[in-house]
Amino acid sequence: MNCLESSPSPRYAARIKRFWVIEDDASPGDSIQPVLPDGCPELIFNLSDRFRRFTNDNECDLQPRTIAAGQMTKHLLIGPSGKVSLFGVRFKPAGAFGVFRFPLSQLTDRIECLGDIWGTNEDRLHEQLASATDFHDRVTVFEKYLDELRVLDLASSNEMEYAVHSLKIARTSVRKLARELGWSERRLERRFAERVGISPKLFSRINRFQRMIRFLETGTVSDLAGTAIECGYYDQPHMNREFASFAGTSPTAFRASSHRMSKLFVVGE
Repeated sequence: MNCLESSPSPRYAARIKRFWVIEDDASPGDSIQPVLPDGCPELIFNLSDRFRRFTNDNECDLQPRTIAAGQMTKHLLIGPSGKVSLFGVRFKPAGAFGVFRFPLSQLTDRIECLGDIWGTNEDRLHEQLASATDFHDRVTVFEKYLDELRVLDLASSNEMEYAVHSLKIARTSVRKLARELGWSERRLERRFAERVGISPKLFSRINRFQRMIRFLETGTVSDLAGTAIECGYYDQPHMNREFASFAGTSPTAFRASSHRMSKLFVVGE
C-alpha cells in the first residue's frame, strides 16, 4: 500500500488538516477494515474501483465514487472491491463549514455522494483530479476549486479555533470553555453544531478516544489502566465503555487485529 500526505498551502492551513492519497493493488478478498471517528470531516475521491461499506450482518453497499463524510460518532466497516486509488481531503474540525455552506450537523454520521451536494461541479472536479499527473497536481487542482468557491470570503472564527484547540489538548469542561469565550453554553453548543457538526462534549470524547488509539498504535502499551488515566478517562472500565462505543470492540481486541486502513485515519497532533 502506497500512502502519501501533504499539508495545504498557507492560505488554506486554517481549514484543511492534510491532503492524502492511497494507492494499492487490493482485491475483493482483502479483509474488512474499520474506519474510526477522528473528529474531522472529509472528502474522498475514488479514482479507481469503488469501496464497499459493510453492515454488521455483512451485507454491503457500493460507495459513491466521491463522498462527503461528516463527523462520525461510530466506526464504519469498509473494504476494497478492486484496485485502490484514493485522493482525500481531511478538514480541520471546523474547516469544512465554509466549503459546504450549510450546518455541518446535517452531515453527522452520514456519507453522502458529493455529486448530490455540488452537482455537475463534482463531475468536473473528479475528471480534473483523475487527469492530474501526481499528488502535488491534485492538491493544486482542489485548492483552485476552493478558490472558485470563494471559501476564504467566509472568515474563520478565532473563537472556534480556540474552542477546538482547548477541547483537543485539555480536560476543559463546556461550562469553563463557554465562560472563557464570554459565551453562554447554549451559544457554544449551537456554534459547534453549525461548524463542527457535533456537540463540544462529544467532540472532546472523540479526541480522548483518539489519544487512546495513538497509544495503542505505538504497540508499547503495557498498562491499559494507567494509559486510560493518562488519556483522561476516570478508569479502565470507563475507557472500555467509550472505546466499545466508538470502535465496536475492546482495546485489547483492537490492538490484536489487523486494521491497516484505520491507521491512516488516526489523527496525529
